[in-house]
Amino acid sequence: MSLKYTSVVIQDIWNSEVVQFLDCLLTDYWSTVGITSEIEARLGKITEGGFVSGVSQKFFYAMRDYLKSRNYWTDDNGAPVKPEVDDEYAVVFDQSVRVVAVSESGTYTIKEVVRKTTTEKRTFLFDENMYSLRISLAEEAPLTEQDKAAYSQAALSYLMGSPSAYRVNLVRHRERITFNFRNDYRLDMTATQSAESMADVHNAPTVYEVECELCLPKHGHCETLFLYLNAILHRMFTQPEAVCMPPVASRFHPGYVAKLEAASHGQVVLKGDVELLNSEGYDDSLIAWCKKRNPEGKAILPFQEAKQLKWSLAHPCSLPTLQGLSFPTDASPCDCALVINDGGMIRTESGEVFHCCIWQYEGVALLTNANQSSSVKRSANPS
Repeated sequence: MSLKYTSVVIQDIWNSEVVQFLDCLLTDYWSTVGITSEIEARLGKITEGGFVSGVSQKFFYAMRDYLKSRNYWTDDNGAPVKPEVDDEYAVVFDQSVRVVAVSESGTYTIKEVVRKTTTEKRTFLFDENMYSLRISLAEEAPLTEQDKAAYSQAALSYLMGSPSAYRVNLVRHRERITFNFRNDYRLDMTATQSAESMADVHNAPTVYEVECELCLPKHGHCETLFLYLNAILHRMFTQPEAVCMPPVASRFHPGYVAKLEAASHGQVVLKGDVELLNSEGYDDSLIAWCKKRNPEGKAILPFQEAKQLKWSLAHPCSLPTLQGLSFPTDASPCDCALVINDGGMIRTESGEVFHCCIWQYEGVALLTNANQSSSVKRSANPS
């Protein structure tokens, strides 16, 4: 486990070891992040004893009040929600088993039973007037349903004043509010009191903690890293847009994501007509229109109409990866010449309108305009 402290200039963060570390974590744990692995960033300070989590009370409440004033937070199902503070108790047993219970009106409701171990962590230092950043990865060790039930009962008994069946190592009283941004990331703001027993916890000093957890990724690798680090910079460090956005040339810039998406679809720029080969499963009215106007009865879609849609390679020879590499496909040379349409509408010179579904038409992109002569004649004699 690395305990290295790394100095970083906040203005250069997108070219720093912060990005390198996050990139490695996402690469190594991509399939488990948000499931059994947890990537978390928290603010704190470096002391002689190491990193200490926590911010000032003034910073904490100013940030919390600002976040509460925003209206873009959601619940786990994506529905808009106004976050509220939960009164929680976390009871920590041997083997890092933690039971979290929510207290309300004198009763306790179990929120989670987990056993997590931090396996990777790095601490980054910025300007002396700024908080330090700890980024860590914790992995969850599985617990059987029987174990979860036993630990839950032990925690409830302990909180209600009865002896616990397991030894209690630590008790935390937490006033926590969670800001969930579209299930991309969660900001947890927690006023925490910690003690070795329930009897002492309310007399313990309060630590004000700010954490940002990455949710289960639903975007690509680069976009996920951008969203997460942008949230850390924007929400936790309140940095200006110039710092929150990576350089335009960076593969983590949103513009790169758009280019990658275009590359993954193999978008092509037409230079001529498109010979439509099929419209399987759909109405063939556009193909019929093309054949009717072509002297040879071929389904040639004129360039003037074809360019109204976006076209991509139907069977690319290779596909880009999320790491900027590529891998070959098993497409044959003949297949690699085929194009397929994106959804849209075609309006002909004579006023006909064709609505085209995505991937409705597969065809061959021609290098010339096969109907150029007939198109010129129509233009000269519109009747």
